[in-house]
Amino acid sequence: MNRSVLRWAAPLLLALTACPAPKKDSAQRTAAPNPAPADFRRPGYAQYRGQLAGSPDSVALHLTITPPHPGSEATGGISGYYYGADGEPHELQQASGKHLDPDSLVLTYDDRAVLDGNGNEQETRWRLHRQPDGRLVGTVGGQAVQLRPVRPALALAVRSFADSIAAFPGKAHSPYGQIGLQTLVPLGASPVALA
Repeated sequence: MNRSVLRWAAPLLLALTACPAPKKDSAQRTAAPNPAPADFRRPGYAQYRGQLAGSPDSVALHLTITPPHPGSEATGGISGYYYGADGEPHELQQASGKHLDPDSLVLTYDDRAVLDGNGNEQETRWRLHRQPDGRLVGTVGGQAVQLRPVRPALALAVRSFADSIAAFPGKAHSPYGQIGLQTLVPLGASPVALA
């Protein structure tokens, strides 16, 4: 009798212990704050979603605002990317000398697939202006576009690192090699990190 009870009780006990207990962590239930409009003068990361003219699906635009060198609060550069209808990433760069206001930006994309009459890559300009509700409204290649801010699953901050080394240490007028790196790091606890 003992063995027959164990034969049906053991699988039942194993099944019950395999069921996860509901977590009572209040941090999991708190929602991340709504996305704050990006200030294009301060380092940071922001996501926007919208539909480009002629694109069958919406795109997510990822923007990174980096300082020119570590510790600087001035605008260093704005870059971004999105995946196009072709499934390929398309990189955007801030147009040189085109930083107008803290709520405006001009980005360029050099399309390798589209060449002008001289065989050069065709440049597509993104001219965007942030609205009071956080949306970016403007044009992409002359076509109207609206991008709404998206709350990322994980809040990210930009961190910059730089270093240099003399090619010939101890010699006057030695050339220097320099390296810089920007990275995105998670900020605080998030529901994704707690899962």
